[in-house]
Amino acid sequence: MRECEEVILNDPFLGKRVEESNFSTVPLRDEFLENARLFIFETYCRIHQRIDMAVLAEKLNLNYEEAERWIVNLIRSSKLDAKINSQTGTVIMEPNHP
Repeated sequence: MRECEEVILNDPFLGKRVEESNFSTVPLRDEFLENARLFIFETYCRIHQRIDMAVLAEKLNLNYEEAERWIVNLIRSSKLDAKINSQTGTVIMEPNHP
């Protein structure tokens, strides 16, 4: 994820910055990182039923608190059927029966 972010930021076409007042952003980087995080997380969820938040935060290129907020938002938006156990620092996936 870090390498992809560096490539996007250094590319003259993908890394085009958008300036709004005193705020600067790279829209393609933000969109790419969000979709990459979703893909990595969905893949992890298919393989594991219980996921350590610290490991997940590292894989998603986020700190622990950011990763926890990101997952809570996924659960709230009903994109994810899971629970967070704050005491053990794990995400517990609910079984998905067809």
